[in-house]
Amino acid sequence: MSTPIPVNPRGELPVACTLGPDDGAERMRRWHALVEATNPIATRDGWTLQVRFEPGAGVFDELASLAAAEQQCCSFVTWDGH
Repeated sequence: MSTPIPVNPRGELPVACTLGPDDGAERMRRWHALVEATNPIATRDGWTLQVRFEPGAGVFDELASLAAAEQQCCSFVTWDGH
C-alpha cells in the first residue's frame, strides 16, 4: 500500500533530493537507458503513479537497484514493486 506524498499548501512536491549534480546526471542516464530498453507503460491514479516495465534480462535487477537508490535520496516517495 502506498502512502500519499506530502504536499505543501501551494500544492508543490517537497524538494528533498540529496544527490549532487554529477550523481543526478548519472541516475537520469540509468533511468533513460532503462526506459529506452523496456518501453514502459505509465498510468496515474490520484497520487499514485504506476509504471510497468517489460520483462527482460537485467530489468528487475536494474529496477530494484534504482528504486533502492531513489529511496535513499528521495525518502518522501514510496516505492512498491509488484
